[in-house]
Amino acid sequence: MSHLQTFSLLACIFVLASAGIEEYEEMSGSLDGSAEAIEEALSPEKLKPLEGCTVNGKVYKDGETFLSNGNFIKRCRVVDLGFRTEIVACVLRKMKKRLGVGRSATYGGFKYSCKKSGDGIVTLEAVYQGSGRGPQNEYD
Repeated sequence: MSHLQTFSLLACIFVLASAGIEEYEEMSGSLDGSAEAIEEALSPEKLKPLEGCTVNGKVYKDGETFLSNGNFIKRCRVVDLGFRTEIVACVLRKMKKRLGVGRSATYGGFKYSCKKSGDGIVTLEAVYQGSGRGPQNEYD
């Protein structure tokens, strides 16, 4: 087996692993790890091409945005071996507004900040600033 074939095989195994072990078992018939079983599981007839990011059973295409958990807007992105999602905005549900990652706005006496930490975690922070009756900064 050439290096390219080995790399392709490993890439396909990675995709199968990310799809879930149950699907792999269905496709291969066993998990014995033999070359024949792996080759069978990776045959073009059994592999389905990745179509996008699958979230709660719905498929999103590259660049498509969607509401996640009612609190965040996520975007589907193509990466080397498949797809991934990234949070691009926080949602202020009561105001029905969206606040881009790295942005802040004051509304109703609260300063809202959509922050991304160094390890990639996005949070929506609300800090009371005093009285207020409406938005004082623009939302994106």
